[in-house]
Amino acid sequence: MAARPSKELPANYSRFWQFDLTRVQDLFWLNLAGILLFFAAALVFAFLGYWLRPQVFSLQTLFAPAPAWQLLLFLGEVLAVSAVMIIVHEGFHGLFFWVFSHSRPKFAFKIYYAYTAAPGWYFPRGLYFIISLAPLAGITLLGIMGFLFLPAFFNIPMYLLLVLNTGGAVGDLWAVVRLIFSPSSTLIHDCGDAIEFFRPQ
Repeated sequence: MAARPSKELPANYSRFWQFDLTRVQDLFWLNLAGILLFFAAALVFAFLGYWLRPQVFSLQTLFAPAPAWQLLLFLGEVLAVSAVMIIVHEGFHGLFFWVFSHSRPKFAFKIYYAYTAAPGWYFPRGLYFIISLAPLAGITLLGIMGFLFLPAFFNIPMYLLLVLNTGGAVGDLWAVVRLIFSPSSTLIHDCGDAIEFFRPQ
């Protein structure tokens, strides 16, 4: 088993699984899982927010009728937080790709998704666990700290950040689930649109 990333795939390795976002079927199931994860995250972080800041996350506050300008402001918050989330999320991936490979990662933004990749590099299973989970763990920690230490004005943006990031991490979690059931000797090639898993024959 390789302890560090390599630019060469061992001769006795062959691909046994691939997740390809250019395939309609893979993209459909990913989006469906992402929608379910989004609503689950919305409930979980609403309860967390109520526990940490009940004056902001009370039902009366969240579901009270709002004038049109407040709805427009909320929409603006959603768009702004989405943009920040994508940049920070992919930044976490890129940071750990760079830390482990000492090579500049590739960033790309598509219509339906964004990705960070390291084409040509094969990562061992343990390192790819860290790369995959870094944005979910890191942004969740930052969001919870925001609940605790930032003024109440920032609580709703922090809530949106947590929910959008968790829903957007569905592809990372999909890969992690597959990693859990893969041999410890697995090597992963992440080229952005597709993730390939290799193991000894």
